[in-house]
Parts: sequence; structure tokens; C-alpha cells
Amino acid sequence: GYDRRFDGRYKKSNPRTPQVVIRRGNFVLRGLHCGAEFGLPAEFELYDVANDPQEQYELSQSEPETFRSLVAELR
Repeated sequence: GYDRRFDGRYKKSNPRTPQVVIRRGNFVLRGLHCGAEFGLPAEFELYDVANDPQEQYELSQSEPETFRSLVAELR
């Protein structure tokens, strides 16, 4: 499937849709729905929306302290 973007263009849908999102400052942590219906997500992605508004660069490896801290807030 395809999703319509804010600018009217279309992009291919991601089958792993965010289940939960938490933001601290410029950082956004997305918990991904990967088939489980209930409970906390099994996978997370971290983005800096101020410098990467299209969320193309996943930062969990380069910002491990921020990543662990935000995941801990959800648990």
C-alpha cells in the first residue's frame, strides 16, 4: 500500500507502523508494531526531528544514552 504525505505525494507504506511515540527535546523514540497486538513494542527507533524532520537517519547507535533513557521511560 501507499500513504499520502503532507505534501500530497505518495510513499510506500511501512508494514512496521509506530505503536508508541515519545519525544524529549529534539529526539523522538518510535516503538514499532511488529505483529504483537498487546504490550510494549519489541523494536524501537530514535530520530532527531530538528535536524532530520523526515526521520531518515536512525540514531540509536550514535546516541545510546538518549536511546536507553527513552526506552526506560516506557518500561
